Amino acid sequence: VPHGGYHGWVHIVNIVTLPDNSRWVIDASFGGDGPTQPMPLVEGAEWRNMGTQDARLIKDFLPGQTEFTSGRRLWIYQCRNSPDQSWISFYAFSHSVEWLPADFEISNCFTGTSPHSFQTTTVLVVKFLLRESKRSPTGEEIYGKRMLVNDV
Repeated sequence: VPHGGYHGWVHIVNIVTLPDNSRWVIDASFGGDGPTQPMPLVEGAEWRNMGTQDARLIKDFLPGQTEFTSGRRLWIYQCRNSPDQSWISFYAFSHSVEWLPADFEISNCFTGTSPHSFQTTTVLVVKFLLRESKRSPTGEEIYGKRMLVNDV
């Protein structure tokens, strides 16, 4: 939703519930501004995504919604590249709707075949840049990215 409008269910995340009942969002395929680690499904939690970029999940209404009850708020993934910049919303999802195989098929059909989907007309390649880090349990951290969008 970075360009002002909500484009529908164009992205899918996995929500994992651990034995302690904590819930985490796993998103392995959003692209350059996507999360680089599992996200706690906690409203307002913020974390360093990469380099100077922060990310968070908020619950809010989407532009165009007509029913404004608390149960209708959706989770929205947001990023900003520095503390002095505004948060940018990228996609929304609901934890209260379980997607079934047919739902994935319909969503993938649109994103993979519709002329209104940028995935059918745009080449997008992202390479995340790693460096050693003593703060990370893996010994590495993502500190930046290189992106190829079409031929740029």
